[in-house]
Amino acid sequence: MKSLLSLSLIGLTLTAFSPSALAGQTTTRTGHNGRTQTTNRTYGNGAQTTTRTGYNGRNQTTNRTYGNGAQTTTRTGANGRTQATNRTYGDGVQSTTRTGANGRTQTTNRTFGN
Repeated sequence: MKSLLSLSLIGLTLTAFSPSALAGQTTTRTGHNGRTQTTNRTYGNGAQTTTRTGYNGRNQTTNRTYGNGAQTTTRTGANGRTQATNRTYGDGVQSTTRTGANGRTQTTNRTFGN
């Protein structure tokens, strides 16, 4: 009986924290001044979208896709300007390239291991 209860608890835990159970999330933060910021996050199938809404109603959206050793993040601010980040990794090397709204890029290469 004890092992059956343990298996049931493990199953409930896995279900509670599975991606499908967490496919949508809303967080509201309230500062000491009473102003709120709401964050809506959805994810699944290798993609995540986060939209933050400030107390003034302005939005910032972040779209992230990932899989097969690569991750792409695009942020769009309330002013419509975007910043893109592309990251690839594998074989002890990680490469990150950021492209700003002005078209300028910055690349960072990291190596790990021996």
